[in-house]
Amino acid sequence: MSPCDARTPAGLVRELLLWTFFAAIVRAVFFMATPQVIDSADSILYLDAAGKIAEGRFSDVYPRIPLLYPILTAAGSFLARDLELAGLVVSLIAMTLLVPVLFLLSHALHGRDSARIVAVVASLWPWLVDYGCRVAPESIYALLWFVSAGLLILAVRRGGGYPYALAIALLLLYLARPEGILIAVAALACGLLLRKDEGAKILQLAPAVILLAVAIPVHLIFVKRLAAQAGVTPRMSVSSLGFVLDDWGWTVTATGLRLLLTTIPIMLGPVLLLLLVPGMFARLSAWRDARAERVVQLLAGAQLCAAALSTFAEPRYVMTAIVALSLWSSRGTAVIADRFAQSTAYARLRHAPVIVIALMMVVGLLANILPPFFGKMSYRPLEYKLAGNWMHEHLAPGLILSRKPQMGYYAGMPTTGPAPEDSIEDIHARVLDAGARYVVVDARYSTEMIPAMKPLLEPANAPNWLRVLNADLSPYPEARIVVYEVVEKALAR
Repeated sequence: MSPCDARTPAGLVRELLLWTFFAAIVRAVFFMATPQVIDSADSILYLDAAGKIAEGRFSDVYPRIPLLYPILTAAGSFLARDLELAGLVVSLIAMTLLVPVLFLLSHALHGRDSARIVAVVASLWPWLVDYGCRVAPESIYALLWFVSAGLLILAVRRGGGYPYALAIALLLLYLARPEGILIAVAALACGLLLRKDEGAKILQLAPAVILLAVAIPVHLIFVKRLAAQAGVTPRMSVSSLGFVLDDWGWTVTATGLRLLLTTIPIMLGPVLLLLLVPGMFARLSAWRDARAERVVQLLAGAQLCAAALSTFAEPRYVMTAIVALSLWSSRGTAVIADRFAQSTAYARLRHAPVIVIALMMVVGLLANILPPFFGKMSYRPLEYKLAGNWMHEHLAPGLILSRKPQMGYYAGMPTTGPAPEDSIEDIHARVLDAGARYVVVDARYSTEMIPAMKPLLEPANAPNWLRVLNADLSPYPEARIVVYEVVEKALAR
C-alpha cells in the first residue's frame, strides 16, 4: 500500500498516523522480543528518584538527577503499579512520537519525499528502537529536542500560540537532561536567524525568555536546598564548572575529536554517512528551507559542544545531533532516488536506496533480537535480573559486593563495588571494611573490568572466606554469574 498523499492537511494527518502506527508496531515487537532488564546504574538512580516522587518525598531526591523523566515515571507508576515498567512505557511513547515529529520537521525542511525516508529511518533504526525500550531519559529528551526545534521555527515565523508552546517545550527540555539549558539558550539565539525583522523576532521569543528567566532561579533554589554544590541544572554545579575550566584543554578537545571521528560515524554507519554529502550539497527541485536548516544544524552543533564538555564520548550524549544529521542523509537518499527516477536506464532503481537502508536497519534489529532464540548471549544482561530475583526470594537481606548494582536493585539490597585494580586480597579487605554479606561475580562485565575476580567464576577457585550459593543462574554459558556468601567467621575482627 502506497503512503497517503501528504500534500493536503487531511493527507498529512493520515500519513502521520500511518508512520506513528508503524513506529509503535516496530517498538512493541522489539520490546516483547528482547529481555527487559536494567543495563545502567543511572537507570536505578532515575527509578529511585521516581519512587520518592511518587511517595511525595521530594526532599529525598538525589539532586543530580534531572526531574522530568522521574516525574513522568512516577505518574505512570500509578497506572502500571511498577516503576520499571512505567519508565519503559515513558520511553516507548516518547520514542514512538519522535517519528511523526521528525516527519513534520523534515517535511518543512526538505519536502515530502525526504520526510517519508526520515520516517523509515527513525522507525527502524536499531539504536533508536533500543533506547525506546530502556529506563533512561534519552527518549523524552530527543522528543523534546526536535519538538523545540520545530516550534522555534513556527514561533518566529507564525507567532500566535507557538511562542508559548516553545516556552513550555524549552522548559521541559531544561528539566529533561543537564545539557538542556545549553540547548534552550542556543535555540533562542538561533531564533534570531529566522527573520529579518529584529523587533518581531525578539517579541516572538519573549515568552520563552521570560519563562526560562523565572524557572532557572527557582530550580537553582530547589537544588540548593538539596545539595551544597548547587547549579543551574543537575551536574552543572560550581565544582563541575571548575573542573571544566581547569581541564578545558586536552580532555574536552579529545572528547570532541572522538565524537566527530569515531562516535558519530559509527552510529550513523557508512551508508547514512555517505548520503550526507548529497543531502547537504546537492540541488533538488523539491522545497528546501535554508534558514530552518541552519537552525537545526546550529542546534546539533550546540549538542556536540555540550557532549564534549561532558568529557564522555558516548552515543547517548550526541543522540539528537546524530538524528539531526540523518535528516540530511534522508534528503541525500531522496536526491539519489530522484536522479534514478529521471533516468530511463535506472528508473526501476528509484526505490533501491530506501530499500537498502530499510534492510540494513532490519538486519540490525534482528541481530539484537535473534541470538537468545539460538542459545546465544543477549546484549541485555538478563542474568543480572535472574540473579537479583533469586537473591530476593531465597536470601536474607545484606550488603552485596559487585561491580554492577543491578543485582542489588532486583534483590532489594544495597551494593558496593571493588576498584578495577583490586587484587583478591583488596577485595577481601573491602568485604571486611564494608561488612558485605554477599559477593556476586559475573562474566559479562565484572571479570573484564576487574581481572582479579575472574578465577571466582569457578567456585573451586574461591578462597575459604567465600561459600558458593548458586552458580547456575545465567541462561547464557558465556555470561556466567556466581553468587557467594561471605563466611561469617571471615567478618570477625
